[in-house]
Amino acid sequence: MKVTFNATGGAVQTVALTDIGGPWENMSTYPSGPVTATIEAAGDGTCEFTVTVTRSVYGPAEGLQPRPSNFKQNPLSIFETKPLESKLDIYWETTSTGKISDLNANIIANDTTTPYGFRDAVGSLGITWSFPESNALSTDLTNGTGLYATDYAGNSLTGSNITMTLLSVTDALNNNVTSSFSLVAVGALGAYKITNLSYFYYGNNSPIQDLFTFLIRVKAPSGTFSTDGTFITKDIILGAAPGAGFTSPLLPLSNVVPTIVPLSLGPNSSWDGASACGGQVNVTGVSTADDLLVLSFDGRNGTNTSNTTNLRTDLTYSLSGISTDAQKYYDLVQTDGIAYLNISAGAQSFPAQPAVVTVTDGGGLRASCAITVSPSW
Repeated sequence: MKVTFNATGGAVQTVALTDIGGPWENMSTYPSGPVTATIEAAGDGTCEFTVTVTRSVYGPAEGLQPRPSNFKQNPLSIFETKPLESKLDIYWETTSTGKISDLNANIIANDTTTPYGFRDAVGSLGITWSFPESNALSTDLTNGTGLYATDYAGNSLTGSNITMTLLSVTDALNNNVTSSFSLVAVGALGAYKITNLSYFYYGNNSPIQDLFTFLIRVKAPSGTFSTDGTFITKDIILGAAPGAGFTSPLLPLSNVVPTIVPLSLGPNSSWDGASACGGQVNVTGVSTADDLLVLSFDGRNGTNTSNTTNLRTDLTYSLSGISTDAQKYYDLVQTDGIAYLNISAGAQSFPAQPAVVTVTDGGGLRASCAITVSPSW
């Protein structure tokens, strides 16, 4: 402790405590008892004063509380806390500089063993996809030579230790259609191809539904596989790796143009020449007819012909070509995907008519069959 005083004429005039000394934290109790200090001045006089030590940093009676005169003047307090514990490696300082995001990107870009996407096993960088509704069962939807898993940059990961498993397939309406597809190994270097196990047809809902998402589990040797035999397993959606340099393709069902052919003649009808679209049909006894069948038509969507359940699903028919005056005597009726062209009395008063029957599938594609109808009494 340091005390400064002024003396005039042998007498102490002022006393100031200019250094509180310390440390005081080792004192067993606060406040301490009075301490007497003696200052020898000129002559034989003495000056005694009492020093009381309190908890206050600044000395006021309020101790460690904010000073009432100015609440912004809080005493300085420093506390030691328990060290932080974490299961993660935390690096507080590093000799390198830069953004953590750049560091992470650099690590990923130089990772040549972790699978991130897919690409064709041969050919240009990309993913081949073709799924027309006319496909037979077990048709290759991807490149016949298969797909490879790739690293972040799109480089192929190849080898006999690489395996793939099809986890799920969903359409755009989130329906699970996994059972309609298969993932098949091609060769011995880790290539796989996708095939269809079911027939499909392009219907009214196909534009918003038949767009598929494939989730594939890839198991590939790790960077230390040669020494420890470990693998990296990732579940990846079929598409390009983020750094592959090409855009992931859509994986839809494709529409195929429908077909239409003449099916059956009516009881009073006969072909005049070739029995096919473009031919002429003669109809007798029209003067007493009431919706007499001229000819039926068989329209089919573009699905595979073995898909008998859906050959005529979501088809609509229309009739055109008949002259305005004769239109009321012709009628086209659709039943179970078959169209029936009928004729009624009065049509015999008009010359032969070019009748065009058009079929439209669920995707809006069309096909037509034109015939000439020659009615007689």
